[in-house]
Amino acid sequence: MRVISILICLLILGISNTLPANSDTKTDKKIDLIVTHNDHEVDIHDDHNSDSHNDHEVNIHDDHDSDSNNENTEHKDKDKDNEIELSNASIKMAEIQTEAIKLKKIPILISVPGEVVPDPSLFTKISVRISCQVEKLWVNIGDTVKKGQPLVTLSSIEMVEIQGELLDSYNNWRRLKSLVKSKAVSEIKYKKTEIEFYKNFSVLISYGMTKQQVMDLLEEDNPKNISGYFVILSPQDGIIYTDNLELGKRFIGDKEEGNVLLSIIDDSSLWVIASLPGNDINQVKKGAKARINNSRNNVEGTVIQILPKLDSTTRTQKVIISISNKNDKLYPGEFVDCIIAVDRKQSAIVVPESSVFRLPDGDWAVYEEVKPNHFKQREVTLLDSVEKGVIIEGIEPGSKIVTNGAFAVHSELLKSGFSAHNH
Repeated sequence: MRVISILICLLILGISNTLPANSDTKTDKKIDLIVTHNDHEVDIHDDHNSDSHNDHEVNIHDDHDSDSNNENTEHKDKDKDNEIELSNASIKMAEIQTEAIKLKKIPILISVPGEVVPDPSLFTKISVRISCQVEKLWVNIGDTVKKGQPLVTLSSIEMVEIQGELLDSYNNWRRLKSLVKSKAVSEIKYKKTEIEFYKNFSVLISYGMTKQQVMDLLEEDNPKNISGYFVILSPQDGIIYTDNLELGKRFIGDKEEGNVLLSIIDDSSLWVIASLPGNDINQVKKGAKARINNSRNNVEGTVIQILPKLDSTTRTQKVIISISNKNDKLYPGEFVDCIIAVDRKQSAIVVPESSVFRLPDGDWAVYEEVKPNHFKQREVTLLDSVEKGVIIEGIEPGSKIVTNGAFAVHSELLKSGFSAHNH
């Protein structure tokens, strides 16, 4: 019995020693699982009792969600980078005004080449019909002259002859005028002498003398003044445009065409001859507005004439545009681009010139009021200029933009430390 009792005690002791050991092993066991979640690795570490699922520690690393959150945050920051809020006081002080933009009906514009030419009503060619020689030059090409100012002194043998005939006919006419009253001479003879006098008078004027010069010659009535010299005077105010003169130069008489000595132009008004292609014929009307562009300036003009005949070589129609050139923006002889309004209309966004401004990189922008007192810079494309405005695209109709004080808003944005331009 004693032996049996001892064996039972040893058995009980052995079981009690085994149970804690198994329990510790199970508790210390570590479960490492790698699962796939939306193509990302997820590590699950279970350091606790496997029977207690709520005590598991789970670490999930999702790089995509993290990058997406960062990207969204960065996008929101950039979206506000060119936006600024102004106080009511600042808006009032800078006289900032806004307006909702609308589509407007405007004429369709076409672009055609053109050439600047003198306005014929303000352009004079000075020529002589008789053989003569240049004795003195009073002006040079490019000089500004006034009406009646001396231009060139000429001498001519033909002028000597006609000046002599004028004085002779003048004296005969005066003598017979007193005799005809007493019927000492016939009325017919008197009239013949009178006609001869006036004929010589007119010939001298056609040769280049002015009416006043001829009258001075008659008033002095001195044969010594028959020298053949005469001075060409300017018939108008303007600028010496062309010059075909040299001291001592001789011209051979041409009674029909004459010899051009020089020309004078008043360039305060000019013409532009534009060439209209065949597919645009009949679309441009007299009175249509036009804009003339060169590398320096833009000048407004009006179509005053449309020639009915096509150019036989280019098959184009000539259109004459009149422009005011008081500030010397254009010069005769230069080639220009002509923007002409045709007899059709289109819908476009037209805003005041004061609402658009240029960014440092050359792009154009406006400021949109996205909510009260909050202004955001919007890039736009400037398509063309119209009367008192510009045509733009890149912003929706109905948007409220700054029409006055855009530069003030832009300055405030720069002073705030934000970037003034984001792509």
